[in-house]
Parts: sequence; structure tokens; C-alpha cells
Amino acid sequence: MLMGLAILKVLIKLGLLGTGAPKGPFQILDTVGLTTAYNIVSMYLKVPSFLAPYNFKGMAKMLKKYIDEGKLGMSSGEGFYKY
Repeated sequence: MLMGLAILKVLIKLGLLGTGAPKGPFQILDTVGLTTAYNIVSMYLKVPSFLAPYNFKGMAKMLKKYIDEGKLGMSSGEGFYKY
């Protein structure tokens, strides 16, 4: 398991270095707040699927799970990461 976490950290760091982004996508979601992200994704669920080809149902389900567990992002001290 530790090897998997180490590989994940390396991949995240490589992604940040490769794109020049200051934060990865999950850090950005934690900063914005998972409730805000959930509300945005919920709006996209109303768009016909050919206009929004992403798996918004899956995203909404995942975000809802975190929200129900009280993991709201940086404001609550935990989201995808612990703060």
C-alpha cells in the first residue's frame, strides 16, 4: 500500500510539473469546496449527454458521498486531502 501511495504522489508531482499548474484537480476541488463542485456537476446533469459527454452522474455520486461524510474540502479540514 505504501508503494501505491508513493507512486500516486510521484504521478501527481509529475502532472503538476508537466502542466505548470500550481495545484492538481483534486486540490482545486478541495479549495473551491466539494459542495460547490457538487452543485456545478448537478447543473451539468440537466444538459443533454451529447453536449456534456463526461460522466457527471459518477462525479455527482462521488462528491455526494464525500459531502455526506462531512468531507467538504479545506473549510472542514478534509476533502480529498486532509488539511
